[in-house]
Amino acid sequence: MQHALTSRRGPGAAFEAVRRFAASGLVQLLASPRALAAAGALFCIFIAAMERDAASMPFVILCGALIAAVTHALSRRWKFSLYLAASLLTLSTLASFAKFRMMVINAHVFDVWFYVLNPQTVMFLASEFAPLMLAAGVAAAAFAMLSLLVWRFDRPATTSRWVSALAALACAAMLPLAFPSGADDFNYHITKRHFTSSLFASFSDLARFAGADPLAAPPAGAPAATPFEPQAACNLAAGAPDIIFTLAESSVPPAAIPGWKHDPSLGEYFKSFDGQLHRARVETYGGGTWISHASVFSGVSMADYGWKRPYATMLLRDQMRHGLAAYLAQCGYRTVVLSPQMFRFVDEGPALTALGFGEYLDYKKLGTPSAHEADAFYFGKALDYYRRHIAADRRPLLMFIMTMGAHSPYDYRMEPGRQAKGEPFGNDAETDEYLRRLTFAQEDYARFLGEIRALNRPAVAAQFGDHHPIITRDAFERAGVNQNASDWGSKLYETFYAVTPINFAPAATLPAAPVLDLAFLGVTVLEVAGIPLDAAFA
Repeated sequence: MQHALTSRRGPGAAFEAVRRFAASGLVQLLASPRALAAAGALFCIFIAAMERDAASMPFVILCGALIAAVTHALSRRWKFSLYLAASLLTLSTLASFAKFRMMVINAHVFDVWFYVLNPQTVMFLASEFAPLMLAAGVAAAAFAMLSLLVWRFDRPATTSRWVSALAALACAAMLPLAFPSGADDFNYHITKRHFTSSLFASFSDLARFAGADPLAAPPAGAPAATPFEPQAACNLAAGAPDIIFTLAESSVPPAAIPGWKHDPSLGEYFKSFDGQLHRARVETYGGGTWISHASVFSGVSMADYGWKRPYATMLLRDQMRHGLAAYLAQCGYRTVVLSPQMFRFVDEGPALTALGFGEYLDYKKLGTPSAHEADAFYFGKALDYYRRHIAADRRPLLMFIMTMGAHSPYDYRMEPGRQAKGEPFGNDAETDEYLRRLTFAQEDYARFLGEIRALNRPAVAAQFGDHHPIITRDAFERAGVNQNASDWGSKLYETFYAVTPINFAPAATLPAAPVLDLAFLGVTVLEVAGIPLDAAFA
């Protein structure tokens, strides 16, 4: 009986021992000016190293000072106030760093709406990123426990609350003056910097969110127009070709990047049926794949969303009533997406199904072994689906394939047993690894087209680059070529598109535009395929 009682008390006693040990160490830390100074110095070094931008540090300091001043005005505990400010800056930094590692974009206040308040997204995060979510839970628990301990052992000061309140007002007044240049633009959040300031800077978007819907207002100078009437029927000719779109993840023709050494033959893979390399303009850099394919299948420029474009998938699903997949489904096409991600990932699945895709095969349905497979895996799954479709369904097919082979990070050798033509290329290690993966991706795509051609069925294949890999900016900087990420005409936003008719003659030539916005790629493919256009596409 005594043994049972001892065992029952064991966990509580252990927890109490840990608590007392932590409290004892905390008391010594709070009582030692040297220890506090050392902890403060380490904190400052950490924040500066993660922010990586001296121009935005005044804003970071003011944010911390404002938090500390407000907390002190409410609590009169100056050590607790400094601890809370430092903790919130640290948590902001870690949240941005973790999100950047997964999505190449820093934390934003709208993530609370986009992720945390969406129960299905929370379930997705909990199931797919269990270790990260566990670490976040542990960090939150540690933050709460330490906050309670610091509060308990920090005695209220005699300083008047009005002093702290005036300091808070002064900080708040200076914040707009210190607001970082460019922080109101998407590009501020995708440059391997601003891990601390991104979340705080994004609060400025709350006021702008209440503004007019950019898609509801007509473009400047546009003539008055009435909505298009829905088309009653699509007069599709017999033998209409299948249409296959491939998102070439992080792909850009290497000749477009100054200073990159590569095998010249790689450039041939990016050419269309007319023998030309066609450039495409995208509206994101270094990440945000969903922004690019949303443009393709909606026919709407995601730049019109402005700072909201990272969340375009959530907005699209409620706003769009016309798009490429919906139109082709009306014409009798079967429509399917093959994705390396989960259906709920950044709301890609709901957005694409809202745009007209009838089937969505995410990575679980595809049986994907890992989150980062070579493109040959996805093309193999696409061929399996295609052959089953041909055997069982008389309808033409619209298929959208997303790939992952050329995705970052590039700090390890993917497919180590495979050799790319021309390697080693002679660049830095990350660039050489990216070029290896780019070569493999294009070789895999060429083999995929060969397999499609062997089916003796008319088809139009189109691939497009969704965005640059983030390493291209360093190449431009090394070459002394200034690229402004706030300029839509920047080379940072130029990738490519390639259209290949298979087993039939193209019905139209490709546009002569020097650079084609991705929003026009869908109607371009319809023209090449000889599909009649409805009023909106026309």
